[in-house]
Amino acid sequence: MSAFVSLEHAAAFHGISKLSLQKLKSSDKRLGRSDRFTDDGLVLLDFSNPLYEKTTYYYYKALAVAGNERALARAIAISLGKSEHTIYSLFRRFKFKNQYTATKLIVALQNYIDSASLFDVKDL
Repeated sequence: MSAFVSLEHAAAFHGISKLSLQKLKSSDKRLGRSDRFTDDGLVLLDFSNPLYEKTTYYYYKALAVAGNERALARAIAISLGKSEHTIYSLFRRFKFKNQYTATKLIVALQNYIDSASLFDVKDL
């Protein structure tokens, strides 16, 4: 599960300097991004990929509804306006680092689950 830790602990864990995390925090603040750092100085331990857990959670739920990756990729590609191959490759690489793409993918997966399943997302 996602854990917020101090900057010192995250820097030691990843083998980077505390200054680089402080610069990243400043950059995130300037860009209006609030998913990696808290106001009280804590950082997400997996700061490089903050939406990974949420994306994988909905991916597996949607995969259970779809039955296979190709059918899921086809449905998500239609809803996002991208090619099926692009979405399938995204699923195969299983990297959801881009916040904008991951957020759109999460919404598309939730909509797919809602439309294709008899059950509510929370019941799956």
